[in-house]
Amino acid sequence: MLSKDEKRFIRYWEEQRIGGKASYFLLYSLIGTFIMSLFVLVVFLLLLQYWFSYTLLAAVTGSSFIICSIMAALAWSQNEKKFKRLIKREIERSV
Repeated sequence: MLSKDEKRFIRYWEEQRIGGKASYFLLYSLIGTFIMSLFVLVVFLLLLQYWFSYTLLAAVTGSSFIICSIMAALAWSQNEKKFKRLIKREIERSV
C-alpha cells in the first residue's frame, strides 16, 4: 500500500509527464536561471562589491543556465526512477 505522500507524488509526476520532458526541462531551466542569476548578481554586486558589467551579466547568466539545465535533467531522471519504482512496487503488491 502506498502512503499519502507517494500517491501525491504519483499524481504530480503523471501530470508532469503529460507535458513532456522538453517542456519540463525548458521551464525549470529558465526559472532556475532567472532565480540563480538574481541571487548570484546580488552577491557579486553587494557583498563582493564588483562593478556591474555586461561581461559579468553574461558570465553569471550563462553559468546559471548550464547549472540549472543539469539540475533539471537530474531532477527529471530521479523523479522518473522514483515513479517507476513506486508503480512497480504497487503492481507487485496487488498481484
